[in-house]
Amino acid sequence: MKNSLQEQACLAQRRGGAEAAKKIKQLSISNLCASASLRDIFNFFTCSRLVLRERERQRKEIRRIRRKLGLTQVAAARLTGGGHNAFSRYERGEVAPLPAVIKLLHLLDKHPELLEDIA
Repeated sequence: MKNSLQEQACLAQRRGGAEAAKKIKQLSISNLCASASLRDIFNFFTCSRLVLRERERQRKEIRRIRRKLGLTQVAAARLTGGGHNAFSRYERGEVAPLPAVIKLLHLLDKHPELLEDIA
C-alpha cells in the first residue's frame, strides 16, 4: 500500500467524506497483498480507528452542548448556518462539522448566556 493512499483515506475521513474514504480503502485493500508491508497495513487501520474514535468523541460532545443549551437539532442547525439535517448528521458522526461550528459550540458551552445575543 502506498503512503499516499493511506494519507488520502485519513484526510477524507477527517473531512467527513466517509464515502470517499470507503472507496479509497477498497482500492488500497485490493492492493494489500501485492505491495504492502505489515507496517503499512497496521498504520492504515490505526489511522481509521483513531479518526472514528475522535468522531465518536466529537459527536457526543456536540449532542451534550446542544442539549445543555436547550436547542433542537433544527434550531442548532439554523444557529450555525447549516441545513435542516446538519446537526443530525453531526450527532450521528456521519459528517465532521466545520471548525467554526465546533468553536462556536465550545464558546456557547462556556458562556451559554451568549446564546441570547446570537439567536
